[in-house]
Amino acid sequence: MNMARSLSELDQHEESIAYIEKALQLSHQIYGEHNLSSTLAEVYYTAGHVYGRSNREGKAENFFKRSLELYERMVGDLPHEGKLNVLIDFGVFFFRRHQTGKAVEKYESALKLARALNDKKPHRNLAQILSNMGAALGEAGMPDKSLPYLAEAKEIMDKLLGPNHFHPLTLRILANMALTHRSLGNLPEALRCFNDASTMNYQLYGENDNYGGMEGFCYEIGRTLTAMARFDEAKKYYMKAYEIAKKHPLTKTKCCTVMKILHFLALTCFLFGQHNEALKHLEEARKIAKDTGYKDWLVVGVLVELIRGYAKMACIPKSLLCYLEAREMAKSLPKEHSLPDTILGMLKLMKI
Repeated sequence: MNMARSLSELDQHEESIAYIEKALQLSHQIYGEHNLSSTLAEVYYTAGHVYGRSNREGKAENFFKRSLELYERMVGDLPHEGKLNVLIDFGVFFFRRHQTGKAVEKYESALKLARALNDKKPHRNLAQILSNMGAALGEAGMPDKSLPYLAEAKEIMDKLLGPNHFHPLTLRILANMALTHRSLGNLPEALRCFNDASTMNYQLYGENDNYGGMEGFCYEIGRTLTAMARFDEAKKYYMKAYEIAKKHPLTKTKCCTVMKILHFLALTCFLFGQHNEALKHLEEARKIAKDTGYKDWLVVGVLVELIRGYAKMACIPKSLLCYLEAREMAKSLPKEHSLPDTILGMLKLMKI
């Protein structure tokens, strides 16, 4: 069971599944499939985690449910650490699949248990659940309800580690607080949180971290400064984000980030009347998408800006070529309901 979990964390999914299936087989031989055993509940919980990480969603949800059912039959509503762990991971499972209503339901139950287990004293586990709850409510479009959970999570981490500490969980809390403040229109507070998160990310991982934290924070600070009409400062942050992003291999996730950075950098250049520079950044984005085979509505958005930009310069052949590329890609992508008006207008013109 422990080997299955370890291999799963290393993304060695086939090997981890082989080990968890052996664990399930042995536990059924010893306990049966429905025996009131904490060991059996733990095996089912680990199976849910392993299958979830390998995207076998049906099996994952089934084993999380079976584990939770065993714990509920054994301990009822009494606080129990094993049951708490299942609720937390079950919530994460739903959150990663954008089933935020179900995620919030699991986090609410986990929060009640965690408060009882820790006798309302500050604890890292409690801060983690509060952070998850805040993120889920933010994802569900309820930033006003999200913020109190995030603020309590930050307060707990400050009590545990001091007000000027650096910790990955606090970093995630600050990032979610920043996004929440921005969605509520509290732009100065959002900027403060993004700056604090950026500083913490640098202290924890350095500027050239492999998972893209610094470029992401530079991009989000740029977005916030744009919303505050501080365009000159925003452009500097977009440029810094792109310089950091170029130092790493272009994965699918990285392509998504780079498309966003270059798109907003180009839009900022257009605002300053820097037409040629804007087109240069858009062409960089277009080339990256072509070279990596990346297809997404973000790329369509870049092509739409190129269509408009070249048309304004009377470069009709270039504009037409981008139009044909955008039309072909748009036809191949699944429809979305929250596309920008510029893309929707172009799709209407293309009769898509």
